[in-house]
Amino acid sequence: MPVFKDEERNTFYVKTYYTDYTGAKKQKMKRGFKLQRDAKEWEQDFLSKQSAQPSMPFRVLADLYLADKKAHCKLITYETKKNRIDIWILPYFNRQPLNSIDAKDIRKWQSDLKEATGQTGKPLSPGYMQNLVTELSSIFNFAIRFYGLSVNPCVIAGNAVGKKQKSLSFWTKDEFYRFIQTFEKDDPCATCLCEYRPQRHDFLW
Repeated sequence: MPVFKDEERNTFYVKTYYTDYTGAKKQKMKRGFKLQRDAKEWEQDFLSKQSAQPSMPFRVLADLYLADKKAHCKLITYETKKNRIDIWILPYFNRQPLNSIDAKDIRKWQSDLKEATGQTGKPLSPGYMQNLVTELSSIFNFAIRFYGLSVNPCVIAGNAVGKKQKSLSFWTKDEFYRFIQTFEKDDPCATCLCEYRPQRHDFLW
């Protein structure tokens, strides 16, 4: 393993060679690791990114996925995705080989989400858990499209966390009357609202 000790700084560094997408041989160096194992892990992840095989660690795929989203999404969208992945997805799958993650792993992860609590100490809402499931499924679809993964285990596992609750709020007739009385009679907004009701306009005034 091309991991070396920097005696002067009392740290470790990596010096490795790889072939880029054009076929050219290149050297990569990374310094400043306090532990030798950290340097080795970084080297393994770096080389996995270059080969980008379905056997790569999940964390490597997550990095590739986020890099793609950073280049093609709005910043707020990217930051939302990164937050979800860093907190709720990456710690669970981390260094597990991508092609070894199956539907049972996804189901177990979904069960753990149901037992988890957020920063407020309250359980995660079904809507938020559904967002996490969707995010993880998107990561696997990204691997299928670009890195040769054959199947999305999230599709096989299905949704075990529930769905977003849709709610509708309606005014009663009295509430609507009180609201419309706040408009002047010749206000265009009042006229527009009345056009959508079957009653005559003069019922308001």
